[in-house]
Amino acid sequence: MLEGGALTRGNTIKAGWERLGGNGRLGFATPLATLHAFNGWADRFLTTPADGLDDRYLGWNRKFGKLDLTLAWHDFRAVRGDAHFGTETDASLGWAFRPHWTALAKLADFHVGDIGADVRKTWLGVEYLR
Repeated sequence: MLEGGALTRGNTIKAGWERLGGNGRLGFATPLATLHAFNGWADRFLTTPADGLDDRYLGWNRKFGKLDLTLAWHDFRAVRGDAHFGTETDASLGWAFRPHWTALAKLADFHVGDIGADVRKTWLGVEYLR
């Protein structure tokens, strides 16, 4: 994984490249971790494909008072061969509406490349942190 970023005028901007290997039969496995936070929120790659996963991404985050906005874009390809798995756009909006309380809305929009199906997911949540 290679990632770089910059903070300018309250904007956090990052770009990265993550490569998870595969030998054509098995993909890299992380049995005690989740790839949701790293390989797109649509969860198309909770297990690494047998031909591996090449994820190139861009991200942006900014806080506006009590609001926290995050946007990310991913391009997914196979490490072995030339399959294009698809692209994904993710967005989240958090709102700290009271001390210790946050509301969160998340959207994941995956568009298939050569194989699979499009996926769109939405989450709404409320969190209390003491």
